Amino acid sequence: MEDHITLILHHVGDLVRNENRRLQYIGGEFCVWEKIYVDELCLWDIEKMVKHCRSYFKVSKLGYMKPYEGVANDLHICLTPLTTDQHVLDMVQAARSNGNEVEIYAQHLVDSDEVEIVPLTTEEREELEREMEESM
Repeated sequence: MEDHITLILHHVGDLVRNENRRLQYIGGEFCVWEKIYVDELCLWDIEKMVKHCRSYFKVSKLGYMKPYEGVANDLHICLTPLTTDQHVLDMVQAARSNGNEVEIYAQHLVDSDEVEIVPLTTEEREELEREMEESM
């Protein structure tokens, strides 16, 4: 039995339904991590790898492709949640039955507190500076 697996980490894309109502992962990128030692693999390690792919800070959801006969192209049926270390053990078993390779799909949180920087006009800057001087 192999002690190592390959993780294919998909990120940035979107899960969308095609005209046949099957879910597909569109427009994403992926990172490949080879020879991952399975005896020490945990959920935290996978989250860290996903974050490393593009310097992400927040991962909201992880799922892995669990191969089922006859429905291999439908992510809705095959995507299994990856939220606990027990799920990681199940994922390793799925990888072993799939040539020691597993595909993981990540959903990232986008920071909703993004700040838009708008330059001040000369008058606005001068007024702000005056107000600051008066308050001192």
